[in-house]
Amino acid sequence: MRMRCSGMRLAAALAAAALAAPLAASGQVRPARTMGPDIPDCRADRTVEVCRAERAFTPEELTGRLGSSHTAVWVDGDVLVAAARRPGVESVSLCCAIQAPMRRLGETDLWTLAARLSNIESAFVDVMARPEPSRLPLQWRGPNAPKPPPSVPFESLARTEHVIDSASLGQKRKLTVWLPPRYSKAGSYPVVYSADGASVLSIASVVLPMIEAGTLPPLIMVGLENGEGMARYEEYVSGRFEAHEAFVLKEVLPFIEANYAVSKNRSGRLLIGQSNGADWALQTGARNPEVFGHIVALSPAAWDGSGLERPGRPRVFVAAGLYEGQMLYMARQVEAKARQTAGDLVLKTMASGHSGILWSQLYPEALSWAFGRPAGEAR
Repeated sequence: MRMRCSGMRLAAALAAAALAAPLAASGQVRPARTMGPDIPDCRADRTVEVCRAERAFTPEELTGRLGSSHTAVWVDGDVLVAAARRPGVESVSLCCAIQAPMRRLGETDLWTLAARLSNIESAFVDVMARPEPSRLPLQWRGPNAPKPPPSVPFESLARTEHVIDSASLGQKRKLTVWLPPRYSKAGSYPVVYSADGASVLSIASVVLPMIEAGTLPPLIMVGLENGEGMARYEEYVSGRFEAHEAFVLKEVLPFIEANYAVSKNRSGRLLIGQSNGADWALQTGARNPEVFGHIVALSPAAWDGSGLERPGRPRVFVAAGLYEGQMLYMARQVEAKARQTAGDLVLKTMASGHSGILWSQLYPEALSWAFGRPAGEAR
């Protein structure tokens, strides 16, 4: 097993934004057993993928585990235990792959959560106890968990930012563009349009090593800045979705295609998003199959894949973590809808939760599925 501090501040920020977003859109979500404000109690239901286990600790044991650190994580059998020292606070909640309130040990400043995880030997999770002094999550990986994909620090990635004064949205929005090494205006590159504009850097941090290794062709990534607060949900799921769709089709695509050497064919265009961003990718792709050839939907939160049952749909890669509750349910709903008609379809589940640690693990496989070089074509 491996445990280390993660420097992926951006992935943690994306997970935090996703957690703050509403999960349900009226008329689109089927009943599901979700995590809600807490995970289920193992004494009531041991069949779920994650549940709260009872563990008794002494202050001396937790202090020994923590040492000089403010947060610690370890495993006892099939139970993941997180401990935190948080003086002067009234509540502490665990983020990010596992989301639940922690419990105070008596009148001390020590807090704990013990969670039984299915497939724990293959699990990989990140842990933050909020309020979090360092804002850097710990990571724990089981002995059979996948290794983190090769990556570069996202702070080192060059990007270009543009601002569109959108008539469709009635406000200005930023676009973040990442170009591959040795970009040439004379080329024609596959293009990835991403929800939550800052996520482009998180994706590019794992895409760049793949391009350099020759396992992925050079591609261009475009991040669309999301609305703040409820505006994100309304534009990605319900309320102002049509206005945002017009922004994408009538403003973003024409601007990018006029200024960059991107593919203008559906086979060269991909939509990607996580959480409500995945809902956006699914809806936009399903409604515009003549424009977009690929959808990568990671941890869809609210959209059940309606429209993907129609012939001619885009190719679909949908994924979720076993510990995500609602998102795992929705991913399976999307798969069931898309399965009703012909077309490439992948449903991927992994032993993780609703967090950047899962999405970063999935980016290489998803983009290889869409644009990867066949065996023998790597440089």
